[in-house]
Amino acid sequence: MDLRNLKTFDVVATYLNFTKAAEALNYSQPTVSQQIKMLEEDLGQTLIQRTGKQMLLTPAGQLLKERTTSLFQYIAEIEKDLETFKQPVQKLTIAAPEFYCSYYLSIIISAFLAQYPTVQVKLICANSEDTLRLVKEEQADFGFVALDDFSSTIQSTLLGAEDLVFVAHPALVKARPIHDLNDEPFITYSRDFLIQRCLEEVNYYPKKLIEFGSEEAIKGAVLKKSGVALLSDFLLKNEIIEKQLVVLHRFKEKLPTYAIQLQYRENDELLRAFLQTTEQIWQHVK
Repeated sequence: MDLRNLKTFDVVATYLNFTKAAEALNYSQPTVSQQIKMLEEDLGQTLIQRTGKQMLLTPAGQLLKERTTSLFQYIAEIEKDLETFKQPVQKLTIAAPEFYCSYYLSIIISAFLAQYPTVQVKLICANSEDTLRLVKEEQADFGFVALDDFSSTIQSTLLGAEDLVFVAHPALVKARPIHDLNDEPFITYSRDFLIQRCLEEVNYYPKKLIEFGSEEAIKGAVLKKSGVALLSDFLLKNEIIEKQLVVLHRFKEKLPTYAIQLQYRENDELLRAFLQTTEQIWQHVK
C-alpha cells in the first residue's frame, strides 16, 4: 500500500471532488484518478462511488477515511517532534553558592526544563565572589550571589533577603556573652564587608578564623562544636527549632540575594525566560 496513494485518497475523501483534490495536492486530475484506482486495486475494495456528478464514499471508503485522518495526524506529530533535533542545542550555565544550589536551584531548574526541555543546563557551585567572576568572564551565563556591589557591566535583579543569625552549639556557649567567645574560632566562607559589619555590631573580634567553601560545611562544623558562625536562618531553620544550635544574635541587616547576568545580554530570550521562572518560584520555596 503506497503512502502517497493513501494521502491522495485522504484529500479526495475530504473534498469529494477530484478537481479540488487535484488543486490541493498540486497534481493533475488524471494523476489523482490513477492513484485512487491503484489504491482500490491494492486493497481489493471500491472506495468511491460516482453517481453522475456526485461522489460518495463506500462503507470501505468511510472506514479508510477515518484511519487515514488519524494516520496523517500522527505523521504530522512525528514530523513536528523530529523538528526539535534540527534546532541548535541551547546551553545554559548557572553559577551559585552551594546554599542556593541545594535549596532553590533544583526546583527552579526543574520548572524551567519543563518549559524548555531541549536546553542543556550546567550548574556550577561556587561562592558569591567566584560566581560574579564567572559571569564577568562569560564562563557562566547566569549567577546567584549574596552581594550588592556590582560594576556597570552587570545587570542585577534583587530576589529577596535572608535573616542573618550568629549561631553556636549550646555546649560551646554555656551562657557566655558574645564578646567572651573571641577565643572560639569564627567559621566563615568569606570575609566580606557585610560579615565584617555584622561582627562589629555584636562586638565580636575572633582571634581564629576558619574558612570553608560552603555554607553546608560551615553548618556541619558548628554542629560539631568547632566554632561559631554567621549564616542565613533559612539554612538553620530545623537545627534552631530542634535546639541543636542556639541563636546568639539576629542581625538587623539582611543578606541580599541577586540574580546576575551581563548587561549586554539583557535581551537574551533564554536568560529572560530563566529569570522569569526564577522570580515566579523564588518566594514560594520557603
